[in-house]
Amino acid sequence: LCIPKPTRPSRSTFIKLGARRYLVISIVMVSVILEDTGDGKVAAARIVVGSCSEVAQRLVDLERMLIGRPLHADLANVPQPDHFRTLTPINDVRGTAAYRHDAALTCVRRALAELGEREPPADARSAGLTIGKRLPPPAAAPIAFVVNGETVRVSGPPVSRLADVLREELGLTGTKVGCDAGDCGACTILMDGHQICACMVPVAQAAGRQITTVEGLAANGTLSRLQSAFDSQGAAQCGICTPGMLMAASDLLSHKDGEPVTEQEICDALGGVLCRCTGYRSIVAAVLTAANDSVLSEDAGPAAGVAVGARIKRLDAPEKLRGEAVYGADHVPENALWLRIVRSPYAHASFTLGDLDDLVDRTPGLERILTWADIPGNNGFGIYPDIKDQMVLAKDVVRYPGDAVVALVGERGAVESIRDEDLPIDWQPLVPVTGIASSLAEEAPQLHVGCPGNVLTHGRLKKGDVDAGLDRAHVQ
Repeated sequence: LCIPKPTRPSRSTFIKLGARRYLVISIVMVSVILEDTGDGKVAAARIVVGSCSEVAQRLVDLERMLIGRPLHADLANVPQPDHFRTLTPINDVRGTAAYRHDAALTCVRRALAELGEREPPADARSAGLTIGKRLPPPAAAPIAFVVNGETVRVSGPPVSRLADVLREELGLTGTKVGCDAGDCGACTILMDGHQICACMVPVAQAAGRQITTVEGLAANGTLSRLQSAFDSQGAAQCGICTPGMLMAASDLLSHKDGEPVTEQEICDALGGVLCRCTGYRSIVAAVLTAANDSVLSEDAGPAAGVAVGARIKRLDAPEKLRGEAVYGADHVPENALWLRIVRSPYAHASFTLGDLDDLVDRTPGLERILTWADIPGNNGFGIYPDIKDQMVLAKDVVRYPGDAVVALVGERGAVESIRDEDLPIDWQPLVPVTGIASSLAEEAPQLHVGCPGNVLTHGRLKKGDVDAGLDRAHVQ
């Protein structure tokens, strides 16, 4: 994706409104770009509202109204409901049309207030940027922020995900990463006391902020009241979602300031963190216990002789609740190599591989490129014990988009820097076989060896007289 650099100093922002209970799927998105005349006035404006209507729409009338006005926070007073008359908001479970209309107006006003107060970078006024001109990246200044009460400074790309910085640079692996898309909530932490998805926040936004992770909840290893409630209610099972649940609940409880908490409030607060173990009931019960019970009961466990069938506490719960449990992605051996799979862009194609060794020789940090010939034994896998008809790495032909072709092995920077089109793969697209009817057609190509007619197996189904069978049954 190539975006031309502006010829004039400009400032821009993007605002997304989403509800955690709806997996942060957008209700309204707003993008605003303002260009500066050079003397502090708006030279041009582009305002786009997305997720509100069926397609994203520009607010052309409002853009014209902004031209010539001083770049000041008072720009927020310009947008009026009449400027949004071209929007055709949708109704769905996440918001009504009326709500979306009002939310779009609020988000645009907020964006203009932000841009009106913001000063563009000093170098943007004098650099004389030219569209298409490539400039060297600026040296990254250390970014300082507070994590669990301690000031830290990190160097690196300011757009690095905060989740990656916490885990890989600061060693705080209690924060889990499940999706890298803001959907699962496993990476939920607190920024200035409010829950955020750390995978969606660039580390630059943490500058000067207070960050709290699951490792910051326990005092000297002693579980907090909330963590103890999770322990007593059995709310920590596999433990992947547990840190995110704890941080989201901490946000709720800290802002209730000791007031009673309802179950609906808990469900709303935790709605953006997914769990596939508990069914959520034990987690909700734990938060209710922490919020509303004056004294937490200490469960010593069942007495000797009556343990069978009794409820017992999980032995591994405390380390999961403190964020100390180690999972596969939490520890990478020193000097370990990274592996990246290159996949087919075609639904059906034949291909030939060129000189892979030459690419390895020309790419520092790239150790090897694996192909089907490097797979020991059977280059196949599948769910059936005696049928392994899916290739680990494709040989000569691919059968679906995403079919694995080769594996790049080397240092992380090296394997991530290679574009798929840099690989010497000669593709010959073929007509894809789609749907049951086309795959069973007489002229359809055979997709897998040992499956003539593209049929995996044949079965026999015999139907009888159901009523007669029930009449003969011993149990009616």
